[in-house]
Amino acid sequence: MKYQINGLDFDIEVGTIQQKTSAHIFYGAFPNAYYQNYGLGLDYHFNILQNIYLYLGNQYHVVIRTGTHRDGIPVKYDRRRTTHGYVNPRAKISIATKWITIDLILKLVERNDIGIHVFEGAVGITKKF
Repeated sequence: MKYQINGLDFDIEVGTIQQKTSAHIFYGAFPNAYYQNYGLGLDYHFNILQNIYLYLGNQYHVVIRTGTHRDGIPVKYDRRRTTHGYVNPRAKISIATKWITIDLILKLVERNDIGIHVFEGAVGITKKF
């Protein structure tokens, strides 16, 4: 059986919405996997119902790795390894309330650093300002 890494994988996004488009920058990390990523994204959104929105867009990622796991054993690299060039399609459904938005995010992540594609799902909360 292949070894599975458990732990918290988090992303923080900051962005703006202007008419039907949104732009954001983000930073994410999965410390147990020696993994960090950052980048930017653009979305176009549609109003489905009164307070429900569908966002379709892409993100550009840069991945930084400081280690890996071999047969379940953590191995630190002697230097950071950076991989560029991820353009990932994403879809987000948002339910808006007066102060927050609850988001369901699905995306296909191209991981050149490990040579695979990962289908990722996430739930988020957006604070409106």
